[in-house]
Amino acid sequence: MMLSNLPAEIIMKCCNFLPYDDVHQLAWTNRRTMQIVRRNLPMSLLPTIDLSSLSIYPISHKINTYLASIEFRFDQSYDSVAVMICVRNRKERKEFEEVDLKNMRLFNKYCRYRRLFAKFSKNPRNSGRSLELKAETAETFEYYTVSRHSCSNSNKEIIPLIELHWFLARTKVNRLYLNRCDRRNLWNIVDAIDSIRPDIRHVSVECGKHLQFELDDISKIEKSNFFDSDASYIAVKSCPFVVETLTIEKFRETTRWSIGYLDEKQISKLPQAVVRYISVDKGHINLREFLQVSYFIFDNLHMALNRQ
Repeated sequence: MMLSNLPAEIIMKCCNFLPYDDVHQLAWTNRRTMQIVRRNLPMSLLPTIDLSSLSIYPISHKINTYLASIEFRFDQSYDSVAVMICVRNRKERKEFEEVDLKNMRLFNKYCRYRRLFAKFSKNPRNSGRSLELKAETAETFEYYTVSRHSCSNSNKEIIPLIELHWFLARTKVNRLYLNRCDRRNLWNIVDAIDSIRPDIRHVSVECGKHLQFELDDISKIEKSNFFDSDASYIAVKSCPFVVETLTIEKFRETTRWSIGYLDEKQISKLPQAVVRYISVDKGHINLREFLQVSYFIFDNLHMALNRQ
């Protein structure tokens, strides 16, 4: 029996364990499944947005609200915009689902507008469709919202917020950058990402002096699906458990680390790390300790090469 012929309750339970692209494909099986998905998971019916990069920055005076710099990847060009995103917990996502769906639909319309703008700006004769270009530069998402659509937020804010969970459910991201996050902001975003099955190819955590891992972060990193992505670069401030953090097995092959503010004792422990590349931005160590650490590293490297 095909999945689409099962009772609606079973179909919905199955959809909860499927990526949104698979739910989207299932919805088009027949009219019945389309009605079930449209009624219960309308967000999965939105078109997928292809992003070259997504950079997320915390906003100091706001909680759970972030600035996102987005670079679109169109057929023959690139385009970048800035939007405001928010992170909601499971209960809030249920409460604001209708609002978030409206804002996501609005953002999809804005993406189509930017695609057309980029195409017409490059060569207005490429298409017979008319597009009114009011200025040399494209409208921002905020201006587009105010000028063409009524705001979708229940609190009537001028700038609509894009919910991160739903946003990542309908996007494919080539590179994700998390910038200037402290522990609370980092795990707030990571937990939101772990709540969905996003298509993210490369991850870069560039938090520098703002982020200092603690001991309980080690187990959270090991359990997090987010760090199973190709976490190609992580920049953090020194932490008391620098060696324990750098010995996490999932970082062995793919991660480059940049760590600052190491003391002599911490630097001397770096040879125990399993990661392939570590740079120390700031730190201090006496010459004798430095030579001992260097000898230990090269000796281990020599033995590893001989075993090969």
